[in-house]
Formats: sequence, C-alpha cells, structure tokens
Amino acid sequence: MNETTTTRNESADWCLKLRNLRDNIKQRVLDNSEALSVAEEIKEHYISIGIKPVTDVLNAHIHLCKTDDQARAVLAAYTEFNVPYSTATFNILISISGNFLTASSYYHKMLEYGVQPNTITLNSFISLCQSLGQAREIIRLMRKHRVQPGTPTYNALLTIAPGDKVRFELIQEMELNGIVADVITYNTLISRSSGFQQAMLHFAELKAKELIPSINSYVSLLKKAGSTEEINMVKELLAHSGVATNNAWKNLLEKKEWGN
Repeated sequence: MNETTTTRNESADWCLKLRNLRDNIKQRVLDNSEALSVAEEIKEHYISIGIKPVTDVLNAHIHLCKTDDQARAVLAAYTEFNVPYSTATFNILISISGNFLTASSYYHKMLEYGVQPNTITLNSFISLCQSLGQAREIIRLMRKHRVQPGTPTYNALLTIAPGDKVRFELIQEMELNGIVADVITYNTLISRSSGFQQAMLHFAELKAKELIPSINSYVSLLKKAGSTEEINMVKELLAHSGVATNNAWKNLLEKKEWGN
C-alpha cells in the first residue's frame, strides 16, 4: 500500500469517526459540546501522525455544531491547513447560522470563494426567511446561478405563506412548474390551515394523490381539531390507517381529550 492510499484511507477513517459522533448526537448519546470535544481529540490524533484534513473531514466536523459560534471556532481551527471549502461546507454553515443576516454573509463568502450554490443552499436560506417576499428574492438571486426551486423549496415557502389563499396559489404554481407535491407538502398545508375543515380538505387531497400519510399528518390534523367530534374523527382515521403512533401523538391526544 503506497503513501497516497494510506493517507486516503486514514482521511476516510477520520471522516467516519466524525459522522459516528453525529449519529451519537442524533441518538442523544452525546450533546454537541461533548461531540465537539471528542472531535478535537480525534483531529489532534490524525494531525500527530501526519494526516492533513480534507474537505470531507472539515464538513463532518462542522456538522457536529449546533451554533454559529461553534462553527466559526471549528473553521478557525482548520485555517492553518488551507482546507478547500465546498458547496456542502457553506450549506452546513448556512443551515446552522440561525438568522438571515449571518446566512447572507456566508452566501457572499461562498461566491467570493468561487463556490457554486445548489438547491440545498436555496432551501436552507428559505427556511431562515421572515416573509414570502424575502424568500422570493432569494429564489430570484439563486436563479442567476442556475439553481431552481424544487419540492422542498415550496414546502418551506408554504410554511411562511400568509393565509390559505396564498398557499393555494403556491400549490398552483408548483403544478404549473411541474413540481410534485409530497407528504411534507400536505403536512405543511394541514398544519398551516386556518381551521379543521380546511385541514381535512388538504388531508383528502393527500389521499387523492395516493400519498401515504405519516404520523405527522395525523398529529397536524389533530392539532386543528377543536371539538370532541373532530378529535374522534381524527382518531378513527388513524385507527384505520395502520400508521403507528408516537409520543407526539399520544401527548397531544391526552391534552386534547383532557381539555374536552
């Protein structure tokens, strides 16, 4: 095995260890601070044996961060190694930036580095927008870089759209542009509906599209239920669906039934 192959294998192993730490965060075995502490020890080990970090390693390390301050500290720790930034690097930074202004600064830095945005960049940005108008402007800017909105983009737009009428217009726009709605689209419509009847209409549309409702579909529907009759209607729909319940459903149902 030559030196190049050994280095590549060590880098892949380093990256894998960082990704395992991310899994530990998701499983609540470690919190972000604990994972970052272990990641720093891992970094020191590989540096000590002469392995320099590559972009995938940097990205996996940043992905352990929960706040922008943590991410900036990680970036600073890798500065001396001149690790190239990728689209994924900036997408991660934007996703954890926490606000539109900070995300914008990363976006401009992204362009300065000659790194091209993609659909994930767009969707991460949209999730930080405060208004539909602001989101539309981001879409317009991204189109200059040949980034086109997709289903996740419209799902994010539906979340910030003001009112049933505007959300209906967005669904029409999706259809006009050949963008297919998914279960998350309809879960968003249900959760943002003005009332139970409107939510039920969206649930019926979901079924008509031959999409399979998730437990989140029923949780969103239950949130809109106000009367005992409506609560029982949602319970019956779930009972006939074969979808397993979760803690979110059980806790909400208990709260609803206690209140009624």
